[in-house]
Amino acid sequence: MADSTVLVVGDPTVDQVLLTIPPRGGNASDTLASYPNYVLWQQRGGVHLAKPALEANGLSVKLDAIERENGKILNSLVSIKCIKHDGRTEEFGDAVHSIGLPAEARIDRFEGYFESTGAAYDCEQVGREYEAFFPYVLLVDAGGATRTSQRARDLLAHISDESCWVIHKMHLPLSQSSPLRDWCRQRSGERKLLLVSAEDLRLEGIRLRSHLSWDAVVDDILGSLDYGSLVADLLGDYRTVCIQFGVEAVAVLRRLSGSTILEMYVDTVRAEGDLAHEHPGDLYGKMNAFACALIAAIDDSGGEGLDEAAVPAALGAARRYAQGRIKVSSLLSSDIPAWPVPKLDRDQTSDFRKTIRRFEFEHSDRPSIRKTLLISSRTEDFQSLARKIVRHGKKEIDALPSAKIKDFRTVDRDEIESFRTIQRLIDRYLADKTAVRPVSIGVFGPPGAGKSFGIKQIARQRGIPTREFNLSEASPEALPGYFHEMRDIVLRGETPLCFFDEFDSHGCSLVSRFLAPMQDGEFREGGRVHPVGRAIFVFAGGTAATAGDFVAGEMLPNVDRVTRAKELKLPDFVSRLSGVIDILGPNRSGENDRSYVLRRAVLLRGMIERLLPRIVADGEGEADVEETVVDAFLGCSKFLYGARSMEQIVRMSALRASQSRYGVSDLPDASRLKLHIEDAEGFLDIAYRRSGGVARQA
Repeated sequence: MADSTVLVVGDPTVDQVLLTIPPRGGNASDTLASYPNYVLWQQRGGVHLAKPALEANGLSVKLDAIERENGKILNSLVSIKCIKHDGRTEEFGDAVHSIGLPAEARIDRFEGYFESTGAAYDCEQVGREYEAFFPYVLLVDAGGATRTSQRARDLLAHISDESCWVIHKMHLPLSQSSPLRDWCRQRSGERKLLLVSAEDLRLEGIRLRSHLSWDAVVDDILGSLDYGSLVADLLGDYRTVCIQFGVEAVAVLRRLSGSTILEMYVDTVRAEGDLAHEHPGDLYGKMNAFACALIAAIDDSGGEGLDEAAVPAALGAARRYAQGRIKVSSLLSSDIPAWPVPKLDRDQTSDFRKTIRRFEFEHSDRPSIRKTLLISSRTEDFQSLARKIVRHGKKEIDALPSAKIKDFRTVDRDEIESFRTIQRLIDRYLADKTAVRPVSIGVFGPPGAGKSFGIKQIARQRGIPTREFNLSEASPEALPGYFHEMRDIVLRGETPLCFFDEFDSHGCSLVSRFLAPMQDGEFREGGRVHPVGRAIFVFAGGTAATAGDFVAGEMLPNVDRVTRAKELKLPDFVSRLSGVIDILGPNRSGENDRSYVLRRAVLLRGMIERLLPRIVADGEGEADVEETVVDAFLGCSKFLYGARSMEQIVRMSALRASQSRYGVSDLPDASRLKLHIEDAEGFLDIAYRRSGGVARQA
């Protein structure tokens, strides 16, 4: 726009930034070497963070920092650490090469806020020019003086033009009425937007499940509108409410002509908080980065509004900022560290934006079919979508809500939420150094469903040593030896993941042997009792399709199953599990299971990349597979041994070493397919009928 000036009004802070330099050895008289040194910097924070961020995006700024009425200064305290590089990886380091050289750092801990007296910070204030027109107003409301300040009200009283955009970035308390919120509510027009964080809404009692799936978030947001919650109240005041979920997603709620529209801009392959775990340390100011970039994005569109490019661009800027570095000129210098500055992500193909997708819902959509994000904004049926996944792989999978853990991928909502729940459970256990007993997880599913693969990928991603024991080949006498193997790992200072495969073998007779190790962290060998120590137990069932079937004894002989299940201590076993996953596998689990064809597609694509890499362009590109071959795999009535059967069919296919296409002529004959498919003839009917009616060989 011609005059892209932003009036910024809000609460200031003084940020106290503390760096600890650890001792480097030396003699007792060498104070610098023998004791930790602390370097403390002070810099203006709060509303002052907005000015460099807006200016970096080409906007002019008039800033007014509202002083606290009691005259005291609000301080924040953060501890930072330098980043240590060792080639390919980086981590927080307790030492640096030279304390006199420049360094990069990130926040280690946020220590909280405190008030102080003394020299006041230099609060910028605008002069009489505030009576001029501003196309944008940014309110930085941290719950301080700005909410009730007469000066803030005087400034805003002159902002009457409806063409002016008002962006109110509000922190706790959100439910509190204030003159600032009253002004926003009474302001006419559509150009007023409230920005809040999901975490602040949770602290206000709003249910917003994190780290499960974006589908769960959609359910929670739309559900909260049904009973007149805080979200509904805020939407009534502002007409547009943005909820920021870390730097992985933003929900935009709009009140339009009596209906409510929810737009979800999400990173389809990550959950809330995932990016924070990919880099050591943290940075504050991610909401400020998003808000400032959003104003720049609106300005790019001529000030018209939030088009479909604005939110992804602003979220991309916040993501880039969140992974930035604090530049320290010298660890013993008084120079203030240089905080990274967010810049609008205008590159549609950047790594920060390419996995962000938009999904739209109306409030009335809430009672519809559960796979909301999966079916939203998709015009093709699941069969067509599954074909695209097999042919194009990562490109298509990344466009869908999915979970990725190392080499494991799933697009099924139930599996996404189950695996992320287990992932979070393991992370909490590893972080809790006071836990001295094992944590136990149950994994159930039909044969060949892939019960072990996803769990092992979690262990690989976190560098957890893994031991696998197949209990179908074990006797009760072998169990103490397994526990001793775990103890050996524990004694090395590591936490092992122990995978007990087919633990329900031998008629579930071994189940009761695990009750004491699970509950008390001890096992018996002869007349002696030994502690197990910290460990992750994963029990994979071989006979029950679900945890419910297991506890009900559905896999037992049909003679008073409930009584027999209690005798075998099955309910006691399940009560000791901290988490459970039901793996569905590639076969249809029931009449309402619509996404089984997508599970098959993801599995088949992975097998093609692993077993037939020569037919895949550039490793992750297009796979040259005849369409009817894909349809045969997707339309098969049942794979007898689940994913194992799919893999064996691919292995049995007669592709030559130099062949770069997978066609119908390469498929195994019916006699071999019958080993792995319930209806081998039907499988071949699909493959040959659609390829020109070539005669089928029995």
